[in-house]
Amino acid sequence: MKKIVSLILALALGLTMCAFAFADEFPQPEGGKKFESDWAIFGMTVKIDYEEEGYRVYIKSSDPQQMYGSEWEYNCVYNQEKDALLSIASSKNDYTTETVTGDIVRGEYAYQGLDEEGQTTVFAINENGCLTWKDGRGQDGADLEFTDIGAFEGYWRSEDGKVTAEINWSDSEIGDEYGYNVYLHDERDGSYVDYSAHGLYDAKTGKLTVATGSGMIFNRNAEGNYDTETVESVELVFSYLGNGKILLEKDNGIELIYDFLGSDSQG
Repeated sequence: MKKIVSLILALALGLTMCAFAFADEFPQPEGGKKFESDWAIFGMTVKIDYEEEGYRVYIKSSDPQQMYGSEWEYNCVYNQEKDALLSIASSKNDYTTETVTGDIVRGEYAYQGLDEEGQTTVFAINENGCLTWKDGRGQDGADLEFTDIGAFEGYWRSEDGKVTAEINWSDSEIGDEYGYNVYLHDERDGSYVDYSAHGLYDAKTGKLTVATGSGMIFNRNAEGNYDTETVESVELVFSYLGNGKILLEKDNGIELIYDFLGSDSQG
């Protein structure tokens, strides 16, 4: 038994060392770092992540009224000469949303697999700082320019769990709904505050500012109950720190960590 355990530990150590060596062998290219963000236009979002030796590009279009959309996924590498991401594998499929349950039902792939000659998709950033999409298998990306919206979507929490932020992207064309919806909960100092706000990311400053909305302050009284106070105007500023962290620029700065399961655990 001891011999088996030793073999398992040796194998685990070997895999760990391989992982570190693999990461060192494929460092992220400097020129490709500007692509790693979320991008959007009305009705469509692009998410670009660096995954060791290359980039994963995920594109989703949606029509909430018709309850359908499409998904594209690309495995890309950065080409320094063209200063662009070039695909090596691509896929596309359509989906519908069940009106009653809200479940996503995906159809068959229109295409899926390695790109052949003449099928390479090119992602570049133009002079306006917008992401362009030259589709190698059709005309899906023709004339589209995506704005950098930063990588803020998700559920975030402070290390002690007393401050949480749920940040959701809305690409609706209705009124001023285009942008991020932010729900912030702060339960420090014997009271707690709930904020609901809306705003946009500024790629020039690297900050997400939500300056519209309202807040509700709940102060604990001597009886142990809470007295409420309404805050009519809210301004919250977030900046992305990298490595799954954002900074809430409030009270000398509060670091929030991305919590993959946070929103699900909240109910």
